[in-house]
Amino acid sequence: MERVSKKGRTYVKGRAVGNELRTLIIDDIILAGGCSETTYFPGDFKTVADKFKLSNTTIKNIWVSFCENKTVFPSPHGGGNPSKLGIEDLELIEVLITANPTISHKELLDKLREHGEVFGEVSQSELSRAIHCRMISGKEYTRKKVTTVAIERFTHINMVYTQMFIDYLHSKDPFKLKFFDEAGLKLPTDSTRCYGHAPKGERCVEIRRYHETPNITVNVLAGLEGVKYANIVDGASTTIHFLQFWGEAANAGDVITGRPALEVADIVVMDNCATHHFDGGVNLVSFFDELGIELVYTPAYSPDFNPVEFVFSKMRTEMHYYQLSDLVESNLKLGAYEALESINANDMKGFYRATSYIDI
Repeated sequence: MERVSKKGRTYVKGRAVGNELRTLIIDDIILAGGCSETTYFPGDFKTVADKFKLSNTTIKNIWVSFCENKTVFPSPHGGGNPSKLGIEDLELIEVLITANPTISHKELLDKLREHGEVFGEVSQSELSRAIHCRMISGKEYTRKKVTTVAIERFTHINMVYTQMFIDYLHSKDPFKLKFFDEAGLKLPTDSTRCYGHAPKGERCVEIRRYHETPNITVNVLAGLEGVKYANIVDGASTTIHFLQFWGEAANAGDVITGRPALEVADIVVMDNCATHHFDGGVNLVSFFDELGIELVYTPAYSPDFNPVEFVFSKMRTEMHYYQLSDLVESNLKLGAYEALESINANDMKGFYRATSYIDI
């Protein structure tokens, strides 16, 4: 639990001062004339303590420890259960989890036994504690959901195009940028409730819908003010559905701004789905040329460059967890439309910023 010292510094009781702060303190003392060979310091520890919001004793202890051990790392605590992982082992662990974040504790222990200098058997709990708070870099590692990135995204050609894409759209008026994407939806086979009530000795049985609903595709065009136009088609989207969407969008109006969904000088951005190229892409470019609209494709394998991905994320959240859940069960299409109506200008502003390349 974090506390605040008398000098206004936030700290955790029992946890040593971080390595980065210890390094700054040592550098400050040496610049002031401190000698690490003799521990001599001509200055005043209180001055350094006030600067870094620590006590005089803490500053002096950090300096003496550095002079004696020739390292900024804090001295290990005494006790009858010393760690079996040395500095080299910790360095190896950090290299392994950086190169392969999904590596398991068992795999790490196997690598340590093969390449490390482990003293005795290391338990998974000790390894977990080391990863969380003993890494040489000072970083605290935690387990979290993996964000998977396709390796094909990093080809030379795609990297060059990515930089051109970012530079070009960063220079454009964000209000003229419109983003398009589609997402498939269907109800799951059943709800997530796996436990229920029943008399002791009897099975708990509940009648539910078992078969999945047919897939639907939600097509969305969004701008900085919100969702500009959306439609839903049964099944997977085809080239005909794709072109039909743009014919409808060109004649649609934005009820929020009172302006057309598509305007002259707009830049429409979409991904590299097959239906967006070939006949669909050729016909769409010709159609956009007549309207004075530019079409730009995102770099390959880069869904994070499209704010509509965040629109779909909020749409699914609204449909699954909030007041729309009952409506979704009875009418999936209507539930999707209702969820899209919850997307407002503040949401879109945040989604645009989340892409990190739009100037807003």
